[in-house]
Amino acid sequence: MVLNNLVIGNTSQLSYYFPDDYIKISSRNIDFEYHKKQKYDRIFLCFAEQRTFIETDNQIFDEINFDYTIKVIEELKDSCNRIIFYSTCELWNNVDGFVNVDTPFNYNYSPYIESKRKITEYIKKNYENVIILYP
Repeated sequence: MVLNNLVIGNTSQLSYYFPDDYIKISSRNIDFEYHKKQKYDRIFLCFAEQRTFIETDNQIFDEINFDYTIKVIEELKDSCNRIIFYSTCELWNNVDGFVNVDTPFNYNYSPYIESKRKITEYIKKNYENVIILYP
């Protein structure tokens, strides 16, 4: 049995690099009941609020990049073999030289990067079937 792969964030920068046979959906208004009934090999979380030019309360970064990401993981974690979460390499934007995933985060603050730090640390502590990548 061949399992489908699901990309959440069909207009994200990363979504265009996935094969055409992957299912791609918007991160807005996900039909969780439908997707809970499916069985995916991998679910790729490609959505994020990263528009640093918007004039708004910085809370929107936590609402989408932290709260909503957790909601999506919780809703769909049993519908797949693994979830791939895209964090950011910006967590090391204040580091010179070699960096690997064990290098402590060291970054110049922005609400976007801070929200990504929070969700990355939360995922590391709370989910075994979620793989974190740092594009």
